[in-house]
Amino acid sequence: FRAAVESADGGFVLVGTSGSRASSNVVIVKLGAERPFARGDANQDGNRDISDALFLLNWLFGDGARPQCADAADMNDDSVLDISDAVFFLQYSFLGGPNLPEPFAEIAMDPTPDLIGCIADGDSTVRL
Repeated sequence: FRAAVESADGGFVLVGTSGSRASSNVVIVKLGAERPFARGDANQDGNRDISDALFLLNWLFGDGARPQCADAADMNDDSVLDISDAVFFLQYSFLGGPNLPEPFAEIAMDPTPDLIGCIADGDSTVRL
């Protein structure tokens, strides 16, 4: 990350880039008071179904809304929101792939430390 700024709520906003020099994205990560979530519920409708994978893909490759909870959309828990999250979810849902990482069975706090989160005010990782 290239910069870290303290936010008004006592959290921090980190700014950096991802991707190659030819094709990079600005990534903004807010670290602050997190809230519990269920991994895989990318669209935050309380269900985990194909609409979650489609929601994420629409944000990544279309003009869809960004996930309100980046950690819920990070379906493979690798701290990056990309196509591999949708693929992981679809393998679990339709091909008998492994369960999504916790918190999966119930709504809970993320047990794995990473730089994306599910921030209480709905702000989390943003791709510009």
